[in-house]
Amino acid sequence: TWLLFLDIDHPKGNADFKTIPIYDSSSKIEGYLPIPLSIGNKIGLDDFSFILQDNSMMPSYKPGDIITFSKEKQSTNLALINIRANDEILFREINLEEGSFLLTPINSDWPQIKFDSDTMFQIMGWLKNGT
Repeated sequence: TWLLFLDIDHPKGNADFKTIPIYDSSSKIEGYLPIPLSIGNKIGLDDFSFILQDNSMMPSYKPGDIITFSKEKQSTNLALINIRANDEILFREINLEEGSFLLTPINSDWPQIKFDSDTMFQIMGWLKNGT
């Protein structure tokens, strides 16, 4: 963690990396993820990371994985979503089907969530392509 600057509040003085915030499940910044300049051009100013807390997206994404998101819509339907009723943050595939929004996990042991209105949730970010 010391080499990746994950044990300090914010990396300083390293010209080989740019950083993006890492948010935890309560939407607080837990640290900063260093991004090598070699892929830095793929990272936007509003991009951020999230630490996955559960196994709902296994086997592709495991608890503890740090996943990068963009606030701009990407070509994937995988999104980080805030459920307004309980302020829960979920990483799910989102689809519109017959006028309802379906939030689907990859792991079939987890339930699919259905919303009749997009006012019931907020899309915080879309899975960042290629990072």
